[in-house]
Amino acid sequence: MRYILKFAFLLIAFCSFNALPSKAEIVKDPTTWTYEVKKIAEGKYQLIFHLKLKEHWHIWALDPKGDGMQIPPSFQFKTNSQFKLIGKVKEQGAKKTEVMDGVDGAVCFFENKVDYVQEVSVAGNQTIKGSHEYQVCDESMCLPPKTLDFSFEIKDMPKDEPADATSADSSVQAITPSTTTDSTSVQTVTTPTSTNPDSKTLNNEKEASNEKGLSNGA
Repeated sequence: MRYILKFAFLLIAFCSFNALPSKAEIVKDPTTWTYEVKKIAEGKYQLIFHLKLKEHWHIWALDPKGDGMQIPPSFQFKTNSQFKLIGKVKEQGAKKTEVMDGVDGAVCFFENKVDYVQEVSVAGNQTIKGSHEYQVCDESMCLPPKTLDFSFEIKDMPKDEPADATSADSSVQAITPSTTTDSTSVQTVTTPTSTNPDSKTLNNEKEASNEKGLSNGA
C-alpha cells in the first residue's frame, strides 16, 4: 500500500511539473510595433517599421554575426504589379556589437528602439500588406520567434482627371469656320453689278426717237 501511495505522489508531481508554463511562455512580448508611410518623391515612398523595446530586451540586427544561432528580423511583402520594392530593408538605430556568454563570437543587436525602412515605387493608391518575423532576448533567455501582419496604406497619389468638356468644346469651336466668315467671303467674292454702256446708249436713242415723233406730230 505504501508503494502505491508513493507511486501516486510521484505521478502527481510529475504531471504538475509538466503542466507549469515555462518562463518564456508567461513573459509578455516586450515589443511595440507601429507602421508609417513617408513620401519621399512623386510615386516613391518609405515604409517604416518602428520598434520600441522594453528595458533589458534586445533584438538582433539584420546581420547579427555571432555563431549563426541568432534569428534576425525578416520581412515578407505580398507583391503585385502596382508597386515595386527598391532595394532591401534597412535598419536605422544605435547598433551594438558585444560578446555574450554562451555565444561564439561577437553579436550585433539593438536596444530600446530601432526602425526598419523599405523603399517602394507605386503606380497608384493602394494598401501594401505582408508579415514580419522577429525574436527578442534579454540577459538570460530568448523568446520564441513571433510573426506579425502589417499593412501600409498609400492614399495621396494624384488621381487621373477626366478631360474637361468645356475645354474640348472650345477647341472644336476654335477650328470650325464661323457662319459670319462664310457670309463675308461670299459677299466679298461676289462681283458687284455695274452699269452696261450699251444699255445706256439704247435708252438715249429711244428717248431721242420719242422726242422726234412728238415734234412731227406737232
